[in-house]
Parts: sequence; C-alpha cells; structure tokens
Amino acid sequence: MRRYIILTVLFLGAIWQNEVRGQAYLETFGQNRIQYRKFEWKFFDTRHFRIYFYDAAGRDLARYVSEEAEKDIVAVEKKLGGQFPRRFNIILYNNFDEYRQSNVGLKYDGQIQDIQNAGNVDLVGDKLVVYFTGEHVDLKRQIRAGMAHVVMERMIFGENLRKMVKNALLLNLPPWVTAGFISYIVDGWDTKTNSDWKNLLSARPKADFNTLSDQYPELAGKAFWEFLSVNYGGGSIKRLLFTMEQKSNLKQGMKIVMNMKVRKAYDSCLTYFKKVYAADAAHVQQPDSVSDLIEVKVPKDKTVLRDIKVTPHGHDIAYVTWLDGEYKVYMQHTDKGQQATLLMEGGRKDFNDVPDPNYPILAWSNNGYLLAVIYKKNNKTFLRLYNSLKAKETNYLIPANRIDRILGMTFMEDDNFIVFSGIKKSQTDLFEYNIKRARITNITNDRWDDIEPCFVTGGSRRGIVFLSNRPKPSLDVPLQVNELPTGPMNVFFYDTKTQRPELLQCSDVKKGHITQPIQYGPDNFAYLYDENGIWNKYVVMFARDSHNLDSAYSLPVTNYSENILSHQYNLASRQAVEVLQEGEKYHVYFKKPVFPGVNTTPLQLAPTTLFKAEQEKKEDEVNVDARINRYNNT
Repeated sequence: MRRYIILTVLFLGAIWQNEVRGQAYLETFGQNRIQYRKFEWKFFDTRHFRIYFYDAAGRDLARYVSEEAEKDIVAVEKKLGGQFPRRFNIILYNNFDEYRQSNVGLKYDGQIQDIQNAGNVDLVGDKLVVYFTGEHVDLKRQIRAGMAHVVMERMIFGENLRKMVKNALLLNLPPWVTAGFISYIVDGWDTKTNSDWKNLLSARPKADFNTLSDQYPELAGKAFWEFLSVNYGGGSIKRLLFTMEQKSNLKQGMKIVMNMKVRKAYDSCLTYFKKVYAADAAHVQQPDSVSDLIEVKVPKDKTVLRDIKVTPHGHDIAYVTWLDGEYKVYMQHTDKGQQATLLMEGGRKDFNDVPDPNYPILAWSNNGYLLAVIYKKNNKTFLRLYNSLKAKETNYLIPANRIDRILGMTFMEDDNFIVFSGIKKSQTDLFEYNIKRARITNITNDRWDDIEPCFVTGGSRRGIVFLSNRPKPSLDVPLQVNELPTGPMNVFFYDTKTQRPELLQCSDVKKGHITQPIQYGPDNFAYLYDENGIWNKYVVMFARDSHNLDSAYSLPVTNYSENILSHQYNLASRQAVEVLQEGEKYHVYFKKPVFPGVNTTPLQLAPTTLFKAEQEKKEDEVNVDARINRYNNT
C-alpha cells in the first residue's frame, strides 16, 4: 500500500552565519513510530542542499555531509546524464536508533527502489534521510544513493507533476529496473553483490530471470545492468534509460539498444554470468571438505541469517535471524542431526521493516562458557550473558550516558571485561566495559572511525587488533583544519600492556576493502580482503624495520571462489573457523591455521573476470576525466 508522507517544516529562528535554527519538530504523517527524544532541528544551507541536524554532536556530521554531497553531484550527474535539482533536503540522524524514531525513514515512503508497484505516482520527493552507521564512508554511500534516486526520477518520470504522472503510469517499470540501477550506480559490481548473485544462481539453477527479479529485485537488477555495461559498453545504460523515457516502454528500449526481445535479453544475462563463474572456478581452490564442521541451510523466505559464531572448542554455534522486524538468537550443537535451540527473541512485527544493522551482537568468551548478546529493548541497550557452566542467564543494562550505540564487541582475557566499538556523540571509538561495575571507559577518543575490535592474548602480544581510517599508527592523530575522516580502513594493533599511544599498523590498503581483523595463531593476525574481487584471508606476518622496530606485512592464504563471510581463531582449541555460503547452504569449516612459508605456500591471486572488468571501467573513467581536465586547462 502506498503511504503518502508530508514533510512539514516550521522555522523558528534567524540566520546565524551559515547555520540556521530549524523547526521545533520535523513531522511526517502516516504510520507513527515511538519517539524517545525531542529533536531541536537546525540546518546548513549549501548550493544544492539544506542539511538538517539537531545537536552539537551532529554538527560535525552535517559539515561532512554538506561537503561530500556537493562533491558527489558532478559524479552522479555524469554517470546518469541528468541534472540535480536546485534545492534538496537532507535529514541527518546521529545513529540508527534515533533514525528509527522518525516516520521519515519508514520503508515505502516514496523512495523509488522500495515501491512494489512501479506504476505508483508518488516518486519524486524533496528529502533524503541518512544516519551515521559508525563509518563515514557508509554515510557518503547513503548520500550518493539518495542523489542517484533524485536524478533518475527526474530523468524517467519528469520534473513537473503532469509529466511525472503521465510517465509513471505509461512506463510501469518492474521493480528491478530502478532498484538495481540505483544500487549499481552507487556501488558498481562490488564483492558482496557478486557473491550474492553467484550463490543465488547456484542455489536456483533452473529459475529464470523473471522469477529471480520478483524475489530479489535489487540484486537481479544490478546483475542486468552489469551485464549490459560489460557487453554493450557503459554508454548503453544511458541509452536504454533515454529510450525508455522516449518510448515509454522497457521492451522497446531493449529492442533498440540491445537488438533483443526482453525474454532473450533476460536469458542472455543469466547465461553470461553462469559462463563467467564456471571459467573463474577453474583457477581457484575449494575448502577442504574434511574440515566441514556443520552446514546451515540458507533461508528460502525473506529471513536474514547472520553472525554465525563458533564456540572455542567447536561444539556449538550461535547465530541471529531477522524477519519482518523480529529477531531470534539460536544455538545449535555441531553434532550431525542436532536441531537449533531458540535462546531469545525480540523486536516487533512489521512487514515493512528492515533488519537492525548491528543488533543483536554475539560473542563467545575465550573459554567458551559464556555467550554474550547485545540487544535493544524499549530504547535501552542490554548485555545478556548465557553461562553454560551455571546454566543461567544474566542481564546488564548498558549505561546510556556512556555510549549511544554498540557496533561490535570482543571479550578480553578476563571474562569480566569486554571491548566495545561504539558511537558516542557522533564519533566511533573503542571502549572498555567492566561488567560487574557497569563502567565504560574510552580506549580511543578522536574523530577517526574505530571498528571491529578483536582481543589478542596467549602469545607474544596482548592487546586489541581493530580497523581504523586514521592516517597514522597512533592514538594521537588530531584532525587538521578542514580535514575530514574519509581515508581507507586499515588494521592496527593497540598494546594494552604498555598502553602507549603508538600503534602497530598491520596493513596499508589504498584500494579495495578490509574487514574482520582477528588473532590468528598465538602470535599472528589475519583479516579478510577483496583484493581480487573475493573476500579471502590474509595473514599478518611480522619483521623488523631499519630502526629495529616491529613492522608488519600480509600474505594471502586462501584463493576461494566464494567469499569468506566470517572467520575466527579459537585459542582454546587452536583451530581456525571459516564460514562460506555455497549455494543454498552456509558451510562452517573448523581447521588448523596455515602460515605462509611454514605449512603453506604463499598464493598469487588472480582477479576474477568481473572484478577485472570493473577495474578497467574505472580506469577508463579516470582517463576520460584526465583528458577533459587537460583540455579545459589549455
């Protein structure tokens, strides 16, 4: 059902430099959400945007949003060939919990990719709602996605109401066209999309494109636009959009641009990907099936299953599922044939809701006797500990004045202490949490994004390995004047024994994405890196530099055809865990760690076919931009 959303703004102040006090409230009408705080809105005005924020903590975020949004306009317009409107509203929330208190963020509130019937008329809005997830780069992604929405809506459906109504009713586009296109413009053919599409084709080998696009419109749509771009050139995307708008018909557009009927185009798309994946599979390794600890079926409905965690001795796994606004936490023995046991459940039934991006968060203690669960209830954050030795559970209220939202956690050597990554006043830091005393203290405290901590113990090093976009290996790196925390994420190690501000930098990645740094063996670290288009494991090795100080370098130890979704090292059993999705099942592997030059040979990873094509497209775009700049400067 369509929801008509009206954004009413009451301005109550006067202009103060570039910042203006906004309304006493920012209201939308329709389905209501519970509000736990009052938002005193202010705003910044830029050339194209009015950015709303509501407190001092959000002011720095608003500055970041304003600068990134203006910079991204040219890139979005260039990719789409359309123009951005003169004025657009961006509503900024400091975190997901506060974003959830606004009706503006409800699904199907006019966002084009969420509309189930593309013949609906309410497609052009004047607002974009974004929130800080803990990473500035993700905030930038939300901004670019919103701008792509706006430009595409104006291109296809027009700028005035009469033209919008006419085109929307005539085109009646299937959801995959718009949903997939916006996502493709923002992310390109990224690592996660490639893995999800490959697994879907493997799990549903006989399904046709219509079936897949009905169930997974964004994913299937992204695949079609990638197929079109690679096989017909980047300009074919703009030509198809233009032809659709002119002919008011998707079928006519495909006939003119691709010289194919729709059904043949759909079949050609699926055939292309299946051939590419088959060719790539001949040059990679497969996980050792002997180490396959347990298999978990991928849900066939809209259920999202995530965060599979294995106990240190490999006897149990725990995981989270989300469906229609409700979550469940399960534990399951790894013995064959064992059924999953429901540990807890929560949330509220809402068929239009999306899963919480973080909660519940799971972590096992080092000995495996405690399972920690971070969850939210009635706007309060709790830690629940399941103690298998005492057969009891205990709940702890996380002090709301010390941390706004938790993003990740890891037990320290003493089970009474946990390290959090979390958001406080719109910045992401590491915190130490004393469970018994309910005391939270900062480990880091700066504007850089510090996430995904993992405690290291049992070997020559004791401390925390984590991801950060700080430009130098130190806790003392203040932001310079007009500097924004926009750098790439890399792996750093903080020594909790010395507590010195100097960090050990364990990676130096400029391209691609790193995730999930962990302890790996008693003395090494590891992380996942998509250098070749697949999330593979890289092991951090140590050496001495010219000043006789610790230095680090990394080498790949896997060359899989599927992404490693998550990995662990369990000190108690000295075993490594890898979780991969292969078709319609998640496979959990439990095996001995491998080290380059010790019990395995260093690998050379070749880029996948689609990753290579994506890199070539980006290089062509850079070369074109360079030629334009040289021409303009002559």
